[in-house]
Amino acid sequence: MASPSQTLAPNGGLPYAKTFYVIRPTKEVCKTDKPSDAEALLVRTGTNWKSFEIRTPTKDYDTLETYLDDHANSPFKGKWWDPWMFVEVLVKTLDLYNSNWISGMAFKDGTTPSDTPTYIPTPPPVPSYASVGLLLATFTVRHTTRKVPAQPSTPLTAELTFSGPTDYYIKDGPAKLHYDSLGKWHLGSFATEEDIANDLEKNGSPWAHVHVLVNGEWIPGADFLTMRDTPP
Repeated sequence: MASPSQTLAPNGGLPYAKTFYVIRPTKEVCKTDKPSDAEALLVRTGTNWKSFEIRTPTKDYDTLETYLDDHANSPFKGKWWDPWMFVEVLVKTLDLYNSNWISGMAFKDGTTPSDTPTYIPTPPPVPSYASVGLLLATFTVRHTTRKVPAQPSTPLTAELTFSGPTDYYIKDGPAKLHYDSLGKWHLGSFATEEDIANDLEKNGSPWAHVHVLVNGEWIPGADFLTMRDTPP
């Protein structure tokens, strides 16, 4: 029998054992062109994923259907209709340091309670309502000094996406240039590892040179990391 400090693991094992995941509508049904704008936290409220709620920075939902009503063009009703068909969830993959968006149906199947359960440590407490925005996957990041080449008065911005608690990547500009570290984006696409190391020694963390947009507010990068690591 499990001790009070343990809970039943879902069918998919540790990749599905967290208390919460980031969820969003699929691009095909999302009401906006950017599903990242509709990201929310899918939060387990019981010992398995039969009970959950969905939290956005402005509203809570007690069913997947009500979340989709607000964020997706989903007039799909009938006996065949399953709301998990129209969402995707960010889940840890076999890659030790990465996660990936998987279909909602795959998440639903993977979190079905096991017939022969294994036991896992009880996850930490559910994040508070105030911290929802900090724990989403996708953010806009703005440089404090670099400007858009064609618009010298406009700060350079990019899309920052977390693929895990600390792992992230950055996409910049119409071409969606990919950077696997903030240091590389901070210095530009031609920066070498030596350039990055020298800048870190001379000017400190690249996070000190950016702001991150959270709930409509620009937060200094270093503060954002601290708040994300220890949400209220």
